[in-house]
Amino acid sequence: MRYENIGWIGLGKMGGAMAENLYREGYLKYAFNRTPTVTEEFVRDKKDVKIAESLKELGSNCDLVFVSVKSYPSSTTTDMILDMEGLTKYMKPGSVIVETGNSDYRETQKMGIKLKQDKQIDLIDCPVSGGPRRARDGDLVAIVGGNKEIFDDIRPVINSFAPNNATFYMGELGKGHEAKMYHNQDEQDDMRNIAEILSVLITGYNYGYHDAVDKLNIGENRSKLIGYAKSVSEEEFKNMSSKVNGGDLPTISIETGLAEHHPTPTTFLTVYLRRLSRAEINLEQLINGMRIQLSKNELQPEYKNIIKMYNYIREKIKLEKNSGPGLEDGLSEALGIGYCLDLAVVLSLAMKRGLDMKKLINIFSTGLCDKASVKALDNLEIVDEVHEQELGISDEDKLILDIAFQTSLKVNHPVPSISLYRELVNHKYQETSFHELSKLGVKEMYNNYSDTFRIQAITRYGFGEHTYDVNQGK
Repeated sequence: MRYENIGWIGLGKMGGAMAENLYREGYLKYAFNRTPTVTEEFVRDKKDVKIAESLKELGSNCDLVFVSVKSYPSSTTTDMILDMEGLTKYMKPGSVIVETGNSDYRETQKMGIKLKQDKQIDLIDCPVSGGPRRARDGDLVAIVGGNKEIFDDIRPVINSFAPNNATFYMGELGKGHEAKMYHNQDEQDDMRNIAEILSVLITGYNYGYHDAVDKLNIGENRSKLIGYAKSVSEEEFKNMSSKVNGGDLPTISIETGLAEHHPTPTTFLTVYLRRLSRAEINLEQLINGMRIQLSKNELQPEYKNIIKMYNYIREKIKLEKNSGPGLEDGLSEALGIGYCLDLAVVLSLAMKRGLDMKKLINIFSTGLCDKASVKALDNLEIVDEVHEQELGISDEDKLILDIAFQTSLKVNHPVPSISLYRELVNHKYQETSFHELSKLGVKEMYNNYSDTFRIQAITRYGFGEHTYDVNQGK
C-alpha cells in the first residue's frame, strides 16, 4: 500500500471503535477529535499514535485520512473537508479522504469533483452498517464508492473494521452512500412495520413486551431488528419516551424517488410517523401528506414496478402464521406482507437507479436488514425476473391484510402501515390516502399508538446505542 501516514477524524462511538481496529492492525498514526479530551483518552497507552492538535497538523502529516463525523445535515462533513481552514487546505496532492458517515450521496459526488479539480485529492465514500457493538468487534459492513484502484489499495485498511466478505464496492463515487441510503430506508421501514404489529399485540392483546417479541421473531418473520428490539428490560420499555429520532437517509430516498418519478409511499409514512412522534406535525398533517404523496399523477406509472417487485419477492417466501391471540388473526402474516411491500418499494427504486442488485441484497443481509424476505433473494437474477411478474396481487394477500386490519380495529389500535399496504395492493393510488385512518383519526385512539413509537426508539438503541428519552415523571 502506497499510503504510509494514516489519520482518523472523529472518535465517537462508531469512529472511536473503528479507529481502535486500525490501531490494532498497525495502521493508525494520527487521531483528531474536536473535543481534545476525547482524543487524549483515545491515545492513552497508544504510544505509536500521535494526537493531532488541529486539522492543519493532521492534514499536513497524513496522506490517507478517515472521517467519521455526524454527516446529516451534509454541511457538517462538507464544512470540515472543504472549508478554507479545514482539512484539505493542508493535504498534499495525491492524498485520499475516506468518508464513513451516512452522507447525502448527491453532496458526496459534488464534493469529490471539487476536491479532485481544486486539490488533486481523491474522495472515497465508505459508509458502514452494524452499530457500535459490531464496530468494536471489527465486524461492520463497509459499502464503498469511488476510484477502484484506490479502493483496491486501501482495502486492507478498511478490512480492519469490516471483514473482506462484508466489504462491497458499489462503483463510482457516491454509490456507496446511495446504497447505504437504501439500506437505511428498508431498515427504518422495517422498524415501523415491526413496531406496529408488536404494539397491537402488547396494547390490544395483553402480551408482555418480551413475550410479544419472542412470539413474533420466528420462522419467516425472523428479523435481526426484532432481536435488537429485545435489548431493554420490561421496566425500561414502560418508562421510555415515545419519541423516535432519525430518518435522515430515508428523507433523501423520498427526494430521490420524486426526482426519478418513482413513488416511495411506505418510506414517506415512516418519516412522517417519526415526525409525528416528535410533535413536529399533527395527525391531520400526516393524513394530508400521505394523500398528496399517493395522488401525485407523475408517480402513478411506476407503481406497477413496485407491484411486480412485490410479487417477485412474495413468491419466494411462505407467510408465517403464529399461534396466539391476534397473531392467528392476520397480524403475523401481515408482518410478512409488510416486509415484502416495504422491500419492493426500496428495491424497485434502486433498480431504476441502476445499482448492482446482488450486492445490494448482500449488504441488506449482512447489515441490519437481515430477514427471510432478503435471504430468499440471494444469488437471484432480480432485474430480468422482476420484469416477467404479473401486475396483480393475490386475493389471499389482500384478505390477510383485511383480516389484520379488522383484528386491530377490535382493540382500537390504529394501523397506518396496514392501511397503506391495503391501498397499495388494491391499486387505490388515486383515492384519498388512509381513508380508514381518517375515520380512525380520533386523537384519543392515537394514545394506543405510543408503544409503536417506543418500540422503534428501543430498536434504535439496541443496534446503535442511540440515546433515548425517558418519560417525564417516571
